Amino acid sequence: MTSAYILAGVGLFFAGMVQGCTGFGLALVASPTLMLVFPPTYVVPTVILMSTLNTLIVTWDARKHIQFAMLLPLVMGGFLGLPIGQYLLKTLPGEYLKLIVGVIAVGFAATSLAGWHRPIPAQSWFLTPLGIISGVLGASTSMGGPPIALFLANQQIPKNVFRSTLITYFFTVNCVMVAMFSYSGILNRQIFWTSVSLFPLMVAGTLLGIFFARWSSEELFRRLALWVVAMMGTTVLLTNLPKVL
Repeated sequence: MTSAYILAGVGLFFAGMVQGCTGFGLALVASPTLMLVFPPTYVVPTVILMSTLNTLIVTWDARKHIQFAMLLPLVMGGFLGLPIGQYLLKTLPGEYLKLIVGVIAVGFAATSLAGWHRPIPAQSWFLTPLGIISGVLGASTSMGGPPIALFLANQQIPKNVFRSTLITYFFTVNCVMVAMFSYSGILNRQIFWTSVSLFPLMVAGTLLGIFFARWSSEELFRRLALWVVAMMGTTVLLTNLPKVL
């Protein structure tokens, strides 16, 4: 249990760095790491709770660049997708959820590293459906960020707007998810206190990530983070695929 706790702390520290720097990625880094040692029903509420606390910090830092015309349709879609995701979390076997996390992590990292993009002219039509997909994935796997992050990257949204839109979306939707998980019993006392004990490590990583975002090349750090995400996702896939086949 001690080694699992150490791994969880290291994963959350690095995840905080990634999200503090780019506005996304906490779940992409933390979920594959935590799923190596904990079941999905433990990992998802832990990551959601930690992400809510983390996004509160980063949202304040990015508040000047929020574009509500883009944010509100995403948030409304996210709210619609949450109940579906919570149902999947309760009903799908843990190995299948882990495989979903692995596929999302590897697919998102590979697509981003390849630099693929094809801007969509009428982007407003995609925002609410995109929010629904993100809400489903967020509540079921804690990894609701890739669809929105990939869309914003595809649209070549400016860095500051990209970061503030993602982080504010996460904060708003995660607050609702924490309430839902608490009411349904998915977020219990043990998970809460484990998250609280690991929170200082995540905050330290987040503050370091915010520093990187201001004073260093984001592209270099982003690529490093994506490689780590790809490796962790691959590990989760290789660990759980034999259990499903």
